[in-house]
Amino acid sequence: MRETKVLRNVDYPVQPCAIHPLDHLDAAACHAHNCTSGCHARNRKHNNIARVLAKAAKEAGLEATREPDTHGLLLEEFTKEECRRIFPRQPSQDYKEAFLLLQQAIEHVRSPECKLDKAGKEAHVKQRLDAMPALGKKDLRGLRIDINIVNPTTEEARWIDVTAVSTSSPSYVRKEAEHICARDGIKDLMAGFSAPMLRATISPVIAGRERQKREKYANLVAIANRQHERGSRSQRPHFVAFVITNTGELGNEATDLVEWLVAQYKAKCLRSAPRDDGLTTKELVSLFRKQLYLNIQMELANGVGLTINQSGLYRTGH
Repeated sequence: MRETKVLRNVDYPVQPCAIHPLDHLDAAACHAHNCTSGCHARNRKHNNIARVLAKAAKEAGLEATREPDTHGLLLEEFTKEECRRIFPRQPSQDYKEAFLLLQQAIEHVRSPECKLDKAGKEAHVKQRLDAMPALGKKDLRGLRIDINIVNPTTEEARWIDVTAVSTSSPSYVRKEAEHICARDGIKDLMAGFSAPMLRATISPVIAGRERQKREKYANLVAIANRQHERGSRSQRPHFVAFVITNTGELGNEATDLVEWLVAQYKAKCLRSAPRDDGLTTKELVSLFRKQLYLNIQMELANGVGLTINQSGLYRTGH
């Protein structure tokens, strides 16, 4: 049993982190959600939420692939090595500018106005590729989405990146508290009025994380959109930043994705023959929606609990 003590700014016993002795394990689990000791638990939470979404997609009659290779996702237009260089995990401003020039070079060699032969075209693109800024070891692992969901009939695609964020962390808590106070104030103001139901204003932490994810995958989506414009891809992929807080609040994009899956499941039910158990389409869709939301929240709660349980402890064998 580790030693506990009471700090001046809290009124309960706290334990020091075995990894970071100057930090302590707080009741809001702020340190737990950032400490390296909880990395395994956080990854497990992320992967299990992604697994729930992929399983639901397959149940709805869709094709779902976990962590698809970017090389194949972009119809093998680039080699695997080029994909690792073109799509780093954290692009800098210099990288973004160089990527724009690379895109322009690719579009130029594919246009009818380009008079270069095949070797000249390859050299022109390679010149821009070689001019890309040098990347760190972490970025060279490349960028991958978490799930690729495709409707096999319409070829409509959803590219999904899953992330869970702790809104109680010190860097977010003030902004989140101000948002909650403002939202509750609007609810009190509207009480007693017969106004239409509106979707609640989303957390600024969620909105910020959605924006970061869209920026992170913008170049990947841009290449796919250009493939659609050239006719090599039948549908533009729709990128979804599936953001959920550790208290269970879903972002707008996450909610839209769940309801899209529900709609796909409903379409599947309408195409199917009547069931022997007598359940109607309405009943089946209601059960599917309820179970999907419940599974997401259960995996979130399990992941948060595991993170708290493992935080501040040494992990052997790592």
